[in-house]
Amino acid sequence: MHLYLVRHADSQASENGLAQSPDTPLSKKGKKQALLLAKRLNQETIDSILSSNWSRGQETAEIISKQLDMKFSYRDDLYEKEQSQKLYGIAKSSDIYLNHTLELQDNLENLDWKFMQEGESFRDLITRCNNLKKSLETLKSDTLVVSHGILLRSFILTCLLPENSIENVFMHLFRKTHLDNASISILEKDDSGWKLTLFNDTSHLRG
Repeated sequence: MHLYLVRHADSQASENGLAQSPDTPLSKKGKKQALLLAKRLNQETIDSILSSNWSRGQETAEIISKQLDMKFSYRDDLYEKEQSQKLYGIAKSSDIYLNHTLELQDNLENLDWKFMQEGESFRDLITRCNNLKKSLETLKSDTLVVSHGILLRSFILTCLLPENSIENVFMHLFRKTHLDNASISILEKDDSGWKLTLFNDTSHLRG
């Protein structure tokens, strides 16, 4: 069984220097990226499509599913890591966003940290990813999952790391990874467990 993990395409907020929110739509560039994604994914055998219900994920999945002539369905556990409501949609140059960045740097090893005590901590996110992993492991078909950067990086690590090691190494490895907009990563599940066979592939965006 293969999971094709796709980060949503470029968003309007990213283009305008704003922090993304659940309602952030794709940019014109992002819609073109989603079409290139679909062309690339048409080379694969995909049996079903699952998507985040946040706008930029939903729009990406809609474009891909239309091009592949497939239906897609939402999962309510594929949304991005929840942040403080005060961060959504604000300029990344604003004082509150800069304070968030500074506090984050001071809490890089703290799985329980939340900015202004709102949103999800990384420990909360790891729990969500573990539950997602257990659910997706029951699938018997090759599935495309359209979601978000932090969620997908966390999910990949949750699949690859032994549960008893997550506490010690998760944040260190998380900081060493990055997923570009409209990238593809592939997880393969067999009797020996999960394997990462492709990570952050964006070659399809180069035409």
